[in-house]
Amino acid sequence: MPAWLVRFFAVGVWVGLGAITLVLTWIVAVFGPAPPILAGYLFPLGLLLLIGLLVVSTRSLRRRRAAAVLGYLEQAVNLNLPLPTMLSAAANGESGTTRKRLFRLAARLTAGRPVQQALEMSVPEASPRTVALIGSAEASGQLPAALARIVQENLEPDQPSQQRGAFYRAYALAMILSVASIVGMISIFVMPKYHRLLDDFELPIPAPTQAIMSLPDWAPAALIGLIALIIMGFVGVRLWEVFLPGWPAARYGRSLTDRLLWALTPTRVVERDRGLGDVFGVMADALEAHRPLDQALYEAEQLPVNLMLRRRIARWSGALSDGAAIADAARAARLPALAVGLLASAQATATVPQTLRYLSSYYALRFNRAREVLAAMIAPLTILFFAALVAAVALALFLPLIKMIDALSLDMGALR
Repeated sequence: MPAWLVRFFAVGVWVGLGAITLVLTWIVAVFGPAPPILAGYLFPLGLLLLIGLLVVSTRSLRRRRAAAVLGYLEQAVNLNLPLPTMLSAAANGESGTTRKRLFRLAARLTAGRPVQQALEMSVPEASPRTVALIGSAEASGQLPAALARIVQENLEPDQPSQQRGAFYRAYALAMILSVASIVGMISIFVMPKYHRLLDDFELPIPAPTQAIMSLPDWAPAALIGLIALIIMGFVGVRLWEVFLPGWPAARYGRSLTDRLLWALTPTRVVERDRGLGDVFGVMADALEAHRPLDQALYEAEQLPVNLMLRRRIARWSGALSDGAAIADAARAARLPALAVGLLASAQATATVPQTLRYLSSYYALRFNRAREVLAAMIAPLTILFFAALVAAVALALFLPLIKMIDALSLDMGALR
């Protein structure tokens, strides 16, 4: 089946099911959560979720396929063997799509294309960051070291982090279902009795109790709409990554995502540190190959890092072109103070390549640490959220009891 037809079918299914889900959400909001409506609603929503799970599985397969191709390429480069011959031999030991990717990569290398271009054309599973790093390393003559670093990243996933992430997602889902069910039963079966008791005592209903009592009026439609939007967004992003990675509209989506991630302090730290690690690494490779500093900065500008960071690198390059010293240009571009200070010392001692290499390792380590911290924050934040929710429900249950006890105490005192 042609690739364009597969992409058209995937996008069409997502748009169709998403439209049906949104229409049914509106019906639930207008007419209420009647069982026939909910039954009709669950089919497109479940189908969307199934498509999302299939796309996630496909994404994992694509990552493993790209890692396999990069592993063979790294072996060929390290052994100093002819790349087309080595890749063709590796393809004979593979099957399916991986075999096709290796043969296509070997054919394009035989035709004289650079490794970056051949990889981008033959292995669409390779990420833009991987392709850009390989291109910069190839231009600087540092391809073996760059491939070794990339292969290590791809072939040694952090299993404990993945297991913790799966546990946190399952925990959050279980808590959402449990708390939503309990709150729903309380609002349907318990709160009406509280309402009658308070009316009998002629007592006002506390605000937290009123909020719980009003949940059946608006919560089903809001919850269903929220679930629909989350599933549609999740499935849409995954379909986009798998089937439309080179679509021109991806630039606008990437720009919005970059701005949002940069605006939030925790994600900005992760985006900045990973980007600076790549930028300083590319510059170190170029300078160690005795290439000019302005050319090293130009190559760093081509990396697919966060848009806001890329603008700072462009300002750094522009200030350097205007004749500023490397540290002064970095300060004008609002790079971190640590990088500016080390670059100033390196310029005085003529150790700029070594300093850039250290900065690359330092920010790569900071990125790994920040990613671990963000992953570790999921559990306490989830617990705090649900603890606050349970506290609100408990407050809504106990406030009417306290009011009725106070009223009974006053009545008993009057009788005495």
